[in-house]
Amino acid sequence: MPASPSHQKLRAWLWVLPFCLAVVLVLAVMAVLEASDRRDLEALRHTMEVDALGLQDKLSARIESEQLRLDGLAAHLVADGVTPENLALDSAVRSAQQAYWVSLIWLDPNNRILAEVPDPRHALGRDDIPTGVSVHLLAPLHHGGRQTGMLIARLQPARLLKELTPWWMGQRYDIRLMDDFDQVVAAAPGAAWRFAVPPLSHRISLSPLLSETYLELALRERFRPWFRTFPSWLLGALLAMIGWASLLLRRQMQGVRRAEAAWRTEAAWRTAMGESLRVGLRARDLHGRLLYVNRAFADMVGYSVQELLGHVPPMPYWESENMDEMQVLHRRTMSGRAPPEGYEVRWRKRDGGVLEVLIVEAPLIDARGSQIGWMGSVLDITERLRAQESERRRTEAMATQARLATLGEIASTLAHELNQPLAAISSYNAGLQNALKNRNVTDGHITLALARQAEQTEHAAAIVQRIRDFLSRREPHREPCDLADIATQAVQLLGRDLSQRRVRVVNQLPVRTHLVEGDRVLLEQVLINLIRNAADALTAGADSGRLPKTITLGFSVVSERFVRFDVCDNGPGLKGQGIEQLCQPFFSTKTDGMGMGMAICRSIIEAHYGSMDAADLPQGGARISFILPLAVPVLADSPEIIEKALI
Repeated sequence: MPASPSHQKLRAWLWVLPFCLAVVLVLAVMAVLEASDRRDLEALRHTMEVDALGLQDKLSARIESEQLRLDGLAAHLVADGVTPENLALDSAVRSAQQAYWVSLIWLDPNNRILAEVPDPRHALGRDDIPTGVSVHLLAPLHHGGRQTGMLIARLQPARLLKELTPWWMGQRYDIRLMDDFDQVVAAAPGAAWRFAVPPLSHRISLSPLLSETYLELALRERFRPWFRTFPSWLLGALLAMIGWASLLLRRQMQGVRRAEAAWRTEAAWRTAMGESLRVGLRARDLHGRLLYVNRAFADMVGYSVQELLGHVPPMPYWESENMDEMQVLHRRTMSGRAPPEGYEVRWRKRDGGVLEVLIVEAPLIDARGSQIGWMGSVLDITERLRAQESERRRTEAMATQARLATLGEIASTLAHELNQPLAAISSYNAGLQNALKNRNVTDGHITLALARQAEQTEHAAAIVQRIRDFLSRREPHREPCDLADIATQAVQLLGRDLSQRRVRVVNQLPVRTHLVEGDRVLLEQVLINLIRNAADALTAGADSGRLPKTITLGFSVVSERFVRFDVCDNGPGLKGQGIEQLCQPFFSTKTDGMGMGMAICRSIIEAHYGSMDAADLPQGGARISFILPLAVPVLADSPEIIEKALI
């Protein structure tokens, strides 16, 4: 079934689908990486804030500790009465200077310097005294409830940062103390800004201990977003490769569509050719499964194409009575031993009709050159065989007619030749009877013998004349006849021969017979021939262990207008031969037979508007029957049957 235009248009753009899916995948990866960067950046910020708070706590604790020391020193100076002149000599002052203090200054209430430790006049040129920006701690001096001065302790913030910053934090961050003007108050050792604008930093105030002072942490390593990493280049390369592959796929699909269009065109041509043929085509795989049949094949066997496809042996069109033979033919074909010129076989149509076919098989080869099955062409030769059979029968009929014509001429010649000696015998018989009468010879045996001789002479002349008339295609001499009387007469005529062969004739005829319209002489010849054939069969098949040789004569009314006469024997039977074969002219089962007896019998019966039949008996033996029309139709049931032995 061809695809719709919309479906074809959709298929034409299917090559874009992989690229679109790749773009969607790349965008999804980019979104995931962007979200991951944001999470990482947020985690870095959070970590930086935690680290800054930790360092702030340390600085605040240390500054608060120094403030408490300065306050204690102020209280000590007031309580011990230390004068500015003795400030440098005080042990508490010297101890404080050894920590983080750069210097200690004592101011009066008017903020004038009373003393400074160490003395700046002696500190010039000394390397051990730190320089640079410092942090000031203030502690007022109170005496007698009034402020008498101020102590100022200068702290070195760089030293604080150096001692309070963990090594790992110094490796990770640039740490500085900043004022409100963004001036660097102090920096941790190794701190150096690598970038004009720190990529990631955090500032926290140190108030109230150090007013206007801030602790700032800046990440040493620049945070690299995902689009600046190597995997991003891999994604770009992957997208480019998929785009290139999509273009190649487009070219490939265009080629496939062109090939598919060509294949569809060729398939349409092949289908049209296969459907237009009157020869049946079938394709089978190596196991005999039907892969393809054309319409002509389906019409031949009477099944639809859908019913036949996929069917495996035995096929539905094989004859059930020849199933074994069909299996042998099938195996021969599957093994490659089918004759190349084909073979004839008989199939059975779905409606029961007989189909004679000629099958020619050829190997079915695929594109790789491997055999995948068998392709067979099936030709219906039923009509041809019927024509051949009709021609054969016509030829045989012509030959039979020619033989019958010759036989008629011979019979006419024999009748003419036999009439003269029969006439002479009849004349001599009449002369003898007259001579004995004139001489007053009254011997009863001689008189009876001469009378019987005269009767048989007349009967022989009548038989010769009727046979001659029948072979000359003249109408039989019809008259009401009693088949029982005719059968009795026939048995009497064959009595001596039957007695010599020890054949017993059993008469199963009704007490009251029904007359038939026919020629008595011709019907008598039919019965004589049938009884003699039965006796010949019994004699030819005689066996010492068999039952007595018996011929049974039967008579029955088969309908209101027809009766049937049966001649049965208990001999070897017909061996499957039917009436058609038995009545063929010049066909005989006897070595010395002419093959004309049954043919003439059938012709005589058919001339009386009857028919003949032959069959094997279930208990053994044969039955030859003929049916004749009644002279007067009857309505009663068949009369009583009696059994009487004639011989």
